[in-house]
Amino acid sequence: MKNLVFYIVACLFATSISAKTLNELRIAANRGDVAAQYDLGYAYFGYVTKKGESVTQDYTQAVFWWRKAADQGHKAAQFNLGNCYYNGHGVTQDYTQAVFWYRRAAAMGHPFAQYNLGLCYENGHGVTQDYTQAVSWYFRAAVVGFPRAQNKLGSCYYNGHGVTQDYTQAVSWYRLAAEQKLASAQNNLGLCYNNGEGVTKNLAQAVYWFLMAAEQGNAGAQYNLGFCYYNGGGVDKDLFLAAFWWRKAAEQGNVNAQYQLGLCFYNGEGVTKNIAQAVHLWSSAAEQGEVRAQCQLGMLYDDGKEVGKDLTQAAFWLRKAAEQGNVIAQYQLGLRYFSGLGVIKDYTQAAFWHRKAAEQGHALAQFSMGNYYKSAVGVEKDRKMALYWFEKLIENNDETFSNFRKFFVKIKILKLKISPFTYFVIFALISSIFMVLIYFHKSKFEKMTSWSVLRYMNFGRKR
Repeated sequence: MKNLVFYIVACLFATSISAKTLNELRIAANRGDVAAQYDLGYAYFGYVTKKGESVTQDYTQAVFWWRKAADQGHKAAQFNLGNCYYNGHGVTQDYTQAVFWYRRAAAMGHPFAQYNLGLCYENGHGVTQDYTQAVSWYFRAAVVGFPRAQNKLGSCYYNGHGVTQDYTQAVSWYRLAAEQKLASAQNNLGLCYNNGEGVTKNLAQAVYWFLMAAEQGNAGAQYNLGFCYYNGGGVDKDLFLAAFWWRKAAEQGNVNAQYQLGLCFYNGEGVTKNIAQAVHLWSSAAEQGEVRAQCQLGMLYDDGKEVGKDLTQAAFWLRKAAEQGNVIAQYQLGLRYFSGLGVIKDYTQAAFWHRKAAEQGHALAQFSMGNYYKSAVGVEKDRKMALYWFEKLIENNDETFSNFRKFFVKIKILKLKISPFTYFVIFALISSIFMVLIYFHKSKFEKMTSWSVLRYMNFGRKR
């Protein structure tokens, strides 16, 4: 579980391992000394006694002695036993048992156990997911000053999980945790200042908190700080520092930073232009599911000017992005199925992906769908659906489809709205009127025809 407090944290709450020798600990533990049982569990978990003695790490023995202490009401032992069940150390992993022991420790006021119990309720591990219960346990740990719980409680207020959404309350709890130097809370507080949520918008304060967290190695804050420098928000614009912080975050695997740093290398912003490095970063981000990087790679492999042209790779990455809902990738993938570029030509698949893009308002995809239904390409012929997509296109304000092109779409709409019989009747009526005009103005038409013939015969003749 993300943010779960692990065993070593309990050392901050409980007393350190006893100054007794291991032999003395065993004797005392066997006599039922709860503190000795707890300390002996720590020794078996892998910690050294104050006498400098150690035993071969044995999680099973650690669980054995912590259980002894836990059964006697030792809350730190109960908390550690909960962690063992949660992580499967020395016992079979069992979230229900983890919750059981967290609850016992939490009821005795152990803030780390209260926090972990809140996480279990938030994520539905060992219990039915219940944000209200999560908030309740986070609050108990937060009011005694546990920063992780304060940060989590802030996020609950920010997202409206288990409580009414309240940005002001979120900021209040974030600030308490941030002032205790919890990096994730500092980053969250920075975001609130950056967006003006729960506080008056203040980009300089946003930068201050991002920097506090970034210097502690928080990848999210490093990414956000990079944007501040890139856009000149709260600080002077500095592309070098933007790339510097994005690199820090990218090295920690932050996919957003990898994508942005890739753009820096691609455009030569804050770094020396390096297409190979851009592709490397985008590939790393794309493999982790970053949709913009997937789309970028697809277009690069399709273009082939800066990397080896590879239509199969282009289709592969465009599909990855399209499956995540990227509208550009959906349209481009549809084009490849229509033309058979990098994939086997398949009009049904072309229509499938263009429909996905069209539903998101992509003008060219809407135009394609209108034509597909009009001409029965990849779909059954359907005048009503063709009309539907053409009219959607006319309503679309997408500037990629000019008004000049929309004029011809309106003609298509007019034709679709008129039934074939009505169209035939109108055509026949116009033809009849034209023939009548010719009949009653025969002499004029003959003169016009003669003049046209003479003009043709004299065309190009020197005078």
